Amino acid sequence: MDLNIVVISKLHLIRQSFLQRFKSLGFNVYLFADIQEPIQRFNFINPDIILMDGDGAEKEWKILLKGISSAQKKITFILLKSGISIDEANEAIAMGVSGIILKPFNPTEHIKKIIEIIYNNRSYVLKRDNPRFYPDIDDRGTLKYFDSEKNELVTFSVINISRRGSLLQLIHPPVKEELQPGYRIVDAELNIHSIELKITCIVLHRKDQFMGIIFEDIRSGKNELYKFLDTLANNIFGTVRLKGKW
Repeated sequence: MDLNIVVISKLHLIRQSFLQRFKSLGFNVYLFADIQEPIQRFNFINPDIILMDGDGAEKEWKILLKGISSAQKKITFILLKSGISIDEANEAIAMGVSGIILKPFNPTEHIKKIIEIIYNNRSYVLKRDNPRFYPDIDDRGTLKYFDSEKNELVTFSVINISRRGSLLQLIHPPVKEELQPGYRIVDAELNIHSIELKITCIVLHRKDQFMGIIFEDIRSGKNELYKFLDTLANNIFGTVRLKGKW
C-alpha cells in the first residue's frame, strides 16, 4: 500500500493496538505519545494519514489539523474520541476531519471502518474481494520455480498475499524479461509461514522487480494457507467475516 500513517495517543495500549494491524495491511506506521515530535519530524515522515486520540488534547488536535490544511499534499485526518456531540462532530468535519471513531477501540467495528475512511478520502477504487496481508518479516516466504529452458531456479520474495494471489519481488536472477502480464508459471512452490504450496499462477502486472500474480490452481496446501490468512484477518479485524471490496 505504501502509505505513511501517524498514530498519536497518550495511551500506549491504543498505539500498540494499531501498530501491528496497520503494518499487516501494508502501511508504514509511526507512533507518538503527543503531537510535538511528529510536528518536528513532519517533512521526514511525510504522513498520508494521521490518526489522533483527541481525548484530553482538544486544543492540540485542532492546532495540528489547522497546520496540515496548508500542506502541499492531501492528508487524511481521523479523530478518536470517547464522546462527541453532533455539533462538535459537525465542527470537526467542517475543519477537515475525514472521520470520527468513537472509543473504546473495538477492532471488529473500527479497523474496517478506518480503512474505508482512508480509501474513500483518497478516492481509491477497490476491486479485490479479499484483502491482501503483509506478513511479518519472519513469516514472509518465497516462491520458486525451475526454468528448464534456461536451466535456472527463479526465486521471489513474497511481499503480500491473499486467497487469490500475491505480490512478489524478483530476487534471482536479477533480470527475467519474459515475466510479463499473461505469463503462466507452472509447478511453482510457494513457502510461507511453514506452509508449502504447489501452485500454478499467472502474472497480472509487473513493475521493475515487483510482480503481481493470481493463483490459477493450488494443488496442495490450500487449507493451511486459508487458515493462516484467516488467523491474520482475525488478529487485525477481530473477525474473519470480511465483506466488501478491497
